[in-house]
Amino acid sequence: MTYMHRCYVTILSSLCCICLVSSSAVFAQNKTLTRDLEPVVVVGADLTAHEGAPLGSSNELFLYAYRSDGSRWEQIPFQIDEVADSSYFTNDDGLLDGDDELAFMAKDAGDRADVSSWIADEASRSHPRVELAVSNPLAAGGTGWVYLYRSQALSVGNEVPDYVAYVPPPDGQLGLDAVDALSYSMGHADNGFPVDLTVDSGAGGVDLLDQFKLRGTIKTTLAPFNITETLIKLLASKNDNIQVKDGPVRVIRQMNATVQILPGLIEPDFTVPPFIYYPYSFVFDIEIPSLDDLDPSAELLDGRLSIDLNENAVNMKFVSANNPEPGFTVDGSLDTHDTAIDNVLPDNNWSFIGGPQGTIVHLFPLQTSVGGTRNLYYKDKSDEADNQDTGDKLSYGDTGVSISDGIIPPVLFSYRGYFLEGGFDSSIGAQIAEFEREKLSVASESQTFSGPSSVDGGSQLPESFGLAQNFPNPFNPSTEIHYQIGREGAGSQVTLILYNLLGQAVRTLVDEIATPGQFSVVWDGRNDSGATVPTGVYIYRLTSDSFKASRKLVLVK
Repeated sequence: MTYMHRCYVTILSSLCCICLVSSSAVFAQNKTLTRDLEPVVVVGADLTAHEGAPLGSSNELFLYAYRSDGSRWEQIPFQIDEVADSSYFTNDDGLLDGDDELAFMAKDAGDRADVSSWIADEASRSHPRVELAVSNPLAAGGTGWVYLYRSQALSVGNEVPDYVAYVPPPDGQLGLDAVDALSYSMGHADNGFPVDLTVDSGAGGVDLLDQFKLRGTIKTTLAPFNITETLIKLLASKNDNIQVKDGPVRVIRQMNATVQILPGLIEPDFTVPPFIYYPYSFVFDIEIPSLDDLDPSAELLDGRLSIDLNENAVNMKFVSANNPEPGFTVDGSLDTHDTAIDNVLPDNNWSFIGGPQGTIVHLFPLQTSVGGTRNLYYKDKSDEADNQDTGDKLSYGDTGVSISDGIIPPVLFSYRGYFLEGGFDSSIGAQIAEFEREKLSVASESQTFSGPSSVDGGSQLPESFGLAQNFPNPFNPSTEIHYQIGREGAGSQVTLILYNLLGQAVRTLVDEIATPGQFSVVWDGRNDSGATVPTGVYIYRLTSDSFKASRKLVLVK
């Protein structure tokens, strides 16, 4: 629990209550950021104050959010993934550099801390911290803050949640691994592609997914070949056929595979770009490479990426940008839909499928150079099996994009999927698409610990400890306590704790290594859990190795 070093001024209201504000009000701002579903990824080039800091098992970096309700610091989930040669899986040096990536969730950002407010860790004060301001470009003032500290004495607290977890495959069952995320679980087939999707619907959840489908027709001098995801085979000969980075904010999963166009004859190897699993979303980009090595005269005639659901999706509703409410009911009966995609931006090729089973938002951003014809693909048909299909050979709300005409590989198919609990209406699709188009922005600033600020602005350090009576007293809703630490107290452990009349600790306001100076701290009438305490008399006690003092205060409601 940390404390505010800056002075506060009091403004008396007509009811003689007070409101305390920092003398550095420019730094004291509350979080207004509301885009809770999105991850934030910051490159190491924006964290130069910590360049060279150890990562991995020797990690010295920790991410905190400041909560102004109680002037408290809170460790939040984060991870730093090393990147070398544009790969997450190329061996690096274990030190933070400009290519590495810091990932955390926007929902965990907090309020802006005064530059003199610091975590209660002495080792962190010998390094700068990096303030990261996360802003919503769609809403003026929509901002939240996090702080990256470096310390040799800290560790990740047990209370910090782990939002995503990798589940390895059973022994000998190549590719059949899974990822458990905050709002969904996803399992994979023996080719490494997703075939199971359970969304947190609040009612236990059911598997909604049949198959992630990748389609293409290649024309060669020999013959045309139909390519599907089933022709992709993991390279069992490689020990690292699936490589994984498993952190608390995202799982990064990359596959080494071959495409068995003509088994035993044409089987080009390729590395599937990483699948990335966040707490609420799943993203990947799949590149169909140049065909020159296969056949200099080869052509890609068409391509498709789609996500086919199964019979558990029956009675969910399909809505898209050009197929607005009331949309279509997923029931296995063919619908006549508008196939147009206005342009290549994700806000014009989003799809929503929702119901009590859960909420799915599909986004299929395309490059402007991809194909002469681009269409929304949607197929809902289960009255007879399609023997040219894969999976269960039936279609329930099969949604994606298809391209044809003038396709010049390499071609990048991209997918951004959000999987949420049931109860959202289709407007969440347009909202998420707008967020994907207008990404969160991040501004970084290096800040150095400058020690506590003197209450009277003077430069003279006090000679002894002291504890003043709080003001106002009685109080509601908050009161200020002034205290001082003398020169002889430097380096000692100092605590300022509030107790009730039964002697039970209510709130720890200060617990850190002492630095000489005069300080103030505000109590807002809450306990260590953030709950408001009842009206009554309380005792606050300042304690160090050589000093103890107590005073009473009265909370009136």
